Amino acid sequence: MNTDTNTYKHIFGPVKSRRLGISLGIDIMPHKTCSFNCIYCECGKTTLLTQKRKNYTPLETIFSEIKSYLSQKPKLDYITFSGSGEPTLHKSIKQIVDYIKNNYPQYKVALLTNSSIFSVDYKLIEEVARVDLIMASLDAASQETFEKINKPHNSIAVEDIIRSLVVLKKEFKNSFWLEVFFAKGVNDSKEDIETLKKAINLINPDKIVLNTLDRPPAEKFVEPLKEERLKEIQVILGKKAFNINKSDKIITSGNDKKNILETIKRRPSRVIDIAEAFGLTQEEAEKQLTKLEKDGVLEKIKLDRGVFYKLK
Repeated sequence: MNTDTNTYKHIFGPVKSRRLGISLGIDIMPHKTCSFNCIYCECGKTTLLTQKRKNYTPLETIFSEIKSYLSQKPKLDYITFSGSGEPTLHKSIKQIVDYIKNNYPQYKVALLTNSSIFSVDYKLIEEVARVDLIMASLDAASQETFEKINKPHNSIAVEDIIRSLVVLKKEFKNSFWLEVFFAKGVNDSKEDIETLKKAINLINPDKIVLNTLDRPPAEKFVEPLKEERLKEIQVILGKKAFNINKSDKIITSGNDKKNILETIKRRPSRVIDIAEAFGLTQEEAEKQLTKLEKDGVLEKIKLDRGVFYKLK
């Protein structure tokens, strides 16, 4: 059975996810089209900063790829809306969710979202009602810190996001998690944590996912929190909070230049990550990555976990 996703534009992985088990990604937005320009984003800086919803990619192409891949009946824990842009900006996300649920009801669907569009278009809550899990981000609860870490479109206010998430939690019938990304010295002060805790208590999510820097960020000054500090914050936020700061592993096949670049576009990777993902030896993976670096396509970033390659 050929379940290689590297021939697709809108499907990637599957990934053995820290949060979701074996997760097949669906990327329905053009690269880095988003309502935020987060300083920590592993996909790089936003190239189209917008809060406008429209059909950014054709439904026919998305449906065709979903049908092609899922007709092979792969073993998955989730089909996940994620990738290199904000999926809820796509005006037809409901039709995509319905297509999966109507034709492949055996699969659970997850939505990873930065939360902002719920405050822009309240109809979105109804549009994603059939999703099995929503994991919504909230990195700050004060406008000042929100703008520092997420660099949102200038029409978006964090108070409106919090208000919309309170409504979402009350109306959404399935699992609802809140994810918080912490950057050292940006949103981890005592005041920031206290303000955030108040907002989280209002929202009342089923779980609180704590995260920090694990791959090269959009802004070079961003640093991860130490494990000890994450544990302190976990205690402050309570029993629902848990830390997922461990790496994901890609599950795929193939080893050509295009496939490697498509993977690194969505997640900067080390030599060992590419070797495991594409069934290569570390020497083979290093040779291909070095060639792409010499060609000026990739660059190396050194972090605590090792040397990562990312698009230049």
